[in-house]
Amino acid sequence: MFKFTVNNPSAALQSGKETNEWRLTLHSKGSFIEKLTNPAVVFKSTTSADYSSNLAVMGYLSESVLFPADYMGAYMSNRIVKPILYVFFKTEQSAGLGSKIVVVPPVNAANTCSTSATTCTGYAFDAPFCDANVLPDSYYAVRSKSELTYRPPQGIKSCQTKSTPYESAEITVNGLLDSNRKYGFSIRVTAPYVFDPSQLTGWKIYTQTANGDYVDGTFDGVFDPSQGTVPFTEGLGNTPIAGLTGLSYGLYQYDLNTKEEERCGISINNMFPGAVAEFSFFIKNLPNSITNKRLRIVAPFGYEWQPASTYGWRQTSIGNAAEVYKPPTGKGTATADFPQAGPTLPTANPKHVLTFAAQTYTFTAGNEHYGFTTNIKIPNYSPRGSSGNFTIEFGYDLTGASTTVADRPYAGVIPAPQIRALTNANVGFSTNVENKLNQMRIELETVTQLPANGGIVIVAPANFVFASNCGFSKRDPLPAGYHHLPDDAICTVFSARRGLLSETIKGSNIMKRQLSTRPELRIKSPSQSIDPKKYSFNIAATNPVNAVGVSADGASSCGSTSCWDFSTHPVIGSTSLASATGSDLGIGISGFQVNVKMLEARFEQIYSTSPIGDDELRKRTNRDDRPSRRNSLIFAFKMACAHNSNTGNCNRNALLASDLVLRAPEGYVFDEDCLSGVDVRESGVFGGAWNDDYLAFALVSYFQKQRNLRRLRSCLNACFPK
Repeated sequence: MFKFTVNNPSAALQSGKETNEWRLTLHSKGSFIEKLTNPAVVFKSTTSADYSSNLAVMGYLSESVLFPADYMGAYMSNRIVKPILYVFFKTEQSAGLGSKIVVVPPVNAANTCSTSATTCTGYAFDAPFCDANVLPDSYYAVRSKSELTYRPPQGIKSCQTKSTPYESAEITVNGLLDSNRKYGFSIRVTAPYVFDPSQLTGWKIYTQTANGDYVDGTFDGVFDPSQGTVPFTEGLGNTPIAGLTGLSYGLYQYDLNTKEEERCGISINNMFPGAVAEFSFFIKNLPNSITNKRLRIVAPFGYEWQPASTYGWRQTSIGNAAEVYKPPTGKGTATADFPQAGPTLPTANPKHVLTFAAQTYTFTAGNEHYGFTTNIKIPNYSPRGSSGNFTIEFGYDLTGASTTVADRPYAGVIPAPQIRALTNANVGFSTNVENKLNQMRIELETVTQLPANGGIVIVAPANFVFASNCGFSKRDPLPAGYHHLPDDAICTVFSARRGLLSETIKGSNIMKRQLSTRPELRIKSPSQSIDPKKYSFNIAATNPVNAVGVSADGASSCGSTSCWDFSTHPVIGSTSLASATGSDLGIGISGFQVNVKMLEARFEQIYSTSPIGDDELRKRTNRDDRPSRRNSLIFAFKMACAHNSNTGNCNRNALLASDLVLRAPEGYVFDEDCLSGVDVRESGVFGGAWNDDYLAFALVSYFQKQRNLRRLRSCLNACFPK
């Protein structure tokens, strides 16, 4: 046995890859004159905790964030608290089917949880089964030109707590964790009872294959201590920031708000994206005084504090009205000035973190009401990869070895008001063949209530032809969580040539529509309001006469050359919109490709006239048409041309590599990794003898499902008609 040191490869390399082989070659003269070389031998080991055939070179989980949904004080009635943690990460590599996510809390050698809960300094998960779940729907919302955050693929299969070699939670998903994709989920943890500085560092996240081989992981901090834990917010950048860089979230003694009493709160007077709004914060009726503690308020990532433009902290005007605090409506009035050690303003670094680091604050217990008012800029959307709440912390900077939880007296979490931006827009289609009547399913989530005669405007890509009523109808059945529009809702089409329309809110350019002839669908209810909800309905149109490709276009509203643009308006007229400004920020989504019709496409039926018999052929091909069963279907198709997946061009005289997309009716479900169920072998498609009417299909690769495609629970067979 010997030991040597090597440099790892510059790229990630999983243990299951064929190229990840270690070989041993021996050279020796022995008793011979010339040196002999033995054939190379590949390292192979039996299952062992100490030896393996190779080592994985792990990829990095980027954009990792971990934060509590609330700060429950451990000292409240000597309780053991179990906050829910929200966890986000972006993969580098796929972990395959049955992927695992491993969450490791800080490892503390002084953890004495097993002997006394009230001296516990370490985190723990419920045993033997931990509690993991999906996040609120808003974190997975579809937004314009924005990367999605995905739910655990096909749901969470299990969550198990491991105690060796250290405390960890192992979450197994039903599907596969894909490469270069952002995921988010929640997990419940038992918080320590005693504060220890080690709790602020050492959170780690890993992904594993179904066999437990490590694939990706967060930065371990071996070479850079500032990267040795999962942070609790986004946007920290590469420049160290005191109190944020290299630190996770920490414990506090008491909750600012309880179920019985609201002691702190916020108000924002304008939630339209891009607006510079007035933000007010209050704190009152504290049961215990706060003495000489620094304050930090972390807004959701994307918000931008602007304290230099406005900062009011006084109870009443003393010469300068700009210094007066404006309390939120219905929350009472200030009884004292917000504690202020001189004229120093709070600072914003990064822009969504408001820090009062230049001074400490003392708040008196009892019926005192304090507050301040400042400006804050509203982002287009709430965060997709970190907290959607405002976090308030007193004593955040006390992290030394002698710090106790009493030195960190209060923290609280306040949900941010909903940003006025449309989300979750989707256009599903029944056919994308050129010049065919297309029944389309529309989905959209609104934020602002629309009065009677207000409604939704949809600008379709050019060359779709709609009937005067848009082919508008109710969608039945509705997807879970969606609603019908009011019963008297109507749709009309406006197709005048549109010029460049700029919508400006306080100097911020919100949306531009390109000069084109595009059908504009106007949907309104003449007598009823349209409440803020998720809606789904049907429209119908004839697809463009000629095939239309879709390619990237960073300058468009949706990021591609074909866009469906959605907006909402308080008043919709018959010829022009009463207001160019939407009630909510509009959303653009990429359109679907319009293709040349295939010459032929069909299911290959299994008839009783088959030479080997109907029952025998069904067995050989695994055909099972009963509900909720796995089924194997044989598809046959004949191409009209060679289709270029990148440009949308259809060349009738060439052969090109292109994508094959199969869309099933709603209710069918494909396997997440559908490639394992695809059979193109001449010996496999028909369960034995090949049908000479067909050419074998040359399968090169596959693509994962799109959000709006359903899955067929099947092994998919494919073949080419001659």
